[in-house]
Amino acid sequence: MPFDAAGTYEYTLVQVTGNADGVTYDSTEYAATITVTATADNTLTAAVSYAKDGETVDAATFANVYKAPTKPGEPTQPAEPGKPGISRPSPASRRSRSSSRRFRSRLPPMR
Repeated sequence: MPFDAAGTYEYTLVQVTGNADGVTYDSTEYAATITVTATADNTLTAAVSYAKDGETVDAATFANVYKAPTKPGEPTQPAEPGKPGISRPSPASRRSRSSSRRFRSRLPPMR
């Protein structure tokens, strides 16, 4: 960052959050103070200090957290037809079951 004059410059540092799936972005705010001084030959030098919640820290560090999406479990193999544990409905029970799904509804006349 170029500076044209000696002085104290203060900035707030925050991370710009993204939209990556599974990422929780760090919302920490840091105060950065840059002190620019001029030497005898008018060369400018800068020193930076950082603070977090009013306490001096060595650097502004953002720690994001990534959590991979959970994968669905492996599908189980269906049992073979006719093997124990599988019951097939009889044609009669299929008919009675399908008839129980019927319903009646009256619709108002269209205008």
